[in-house]
Amino acid sequence: NGGYSNAYTSKDMTAYYEDFASSALELVIDLDSDRMRDLALDPKYLESEMGVVKEERRLRIDNSVDGQMYEDLYALAFKAHPYQWPVLGWMSDLERINRDDCVNYYRTYYAPNNAVLVVVGDFDTKEAMALIHKYYDDIPRGKPYDDVRTVEPEQLGERRAVIHKKAELPAVLIGYHVPSVKSPDIYALDIIQQILTEGESSRLYQLLVRELGIAAYVYSSFTWRIDPDIFLFGAKCNPGKSTVELEKAIYSVLDSIAVSGVTEEELSKAKNKLIADFYRSLQTVNGKAGKIGRYEILFGDYREMFRVQERYQSVTVDDIKRVAGRYFSDRNRSVVTLVPEKDEG
Repeated sequence: NGGYSNAYTSKDMTAYYEDFASSALELVIDLDSDRMRDLALDPKYLESEMGVVKEERRLRIDNSVDGQMYEDLYALAFKAHPYQWPVLGWMSDLERINRDDCVNYYRTYYAPNNAVLVVVGDFDTKEAMALIHKYYDDIPRGKPYDDVRTVEPEQLGERRAVIHKKAELPAVLIGYHVPSVKSPDIYALDIIQQILTEGESSRLYQLLVRELGIAAYVYSSFTWRIDPDIFLFGAKCNPGKSTVELEKAIYSVLDSIAVSGVTEEELSKAKNKLIADFYRSLQTVNGKAGKIGRYEILFGDYREMFRVQERYQSVTVDDIKRVAGRYFSDRNRSVVTLVPEKDEG
């Protein structure tokens, strides 16, 4: 039918998506409802797919310096909350998962009471709703399950870990606990990320890469989550430089923002970029559907997406100072340092 289908899993959700011509609407609804109702968990397919997942883990984590550092940082930063676990799972778990495990999971979570269905594109609304009712109405609810009740305890001091792995250069990965989507501070944190690491004019790039020449690259990552997550900073050393120098430079920039804030020019530029990126993500039907589904799951109401622009615009320099001072403190920090090991011989 000339379409495209794929899926992804994050710490908060699994999403399946299809891009097809509108003439295939009933076919797609039929196929998706069948996946929810009668997935054929055939042992031979489970075995082959588990091999794919194991290989993905080897590629992304076991044989990846960045992946190993990321996994270890989450294990270090979280003591109680499930965010500490890798989405791909541990290899020992992957080797022991059986069909009964999969069936139980499927019957619990792949159900209409735990799903958001989004249709975007060239279709008649009444026709689409009739098809959805036709194929979904008799699918039973899933098994009862509890939402995550564990609240990560407050971190009371810096945590550190060291990784020895074959690599060319030392690197550092730093994480700070930050709030969930329930907090209005997420908009200031988005802006801080833009100012610090987005583009060659960003503060950390200018200092670490251009001025001091101690980093080959520097980046940050902040993702909206249902529960509180971490704000990441990563950097790799240039030859002859140390992670001590990297950390010192990063902390100096974070401290300066907490004390002095940012310029109005930086603030305006970051807001414009975030708002432009938001609207740019809505240019395709896939982008629209993904955005609606994500906001519905994260906020419990997709209409929150219509308030994003005003919330970014309302962030002030004082908000930036307050948020940086609140979250980027040493007692709220976890650090993973990479010590390179060379191949023998």
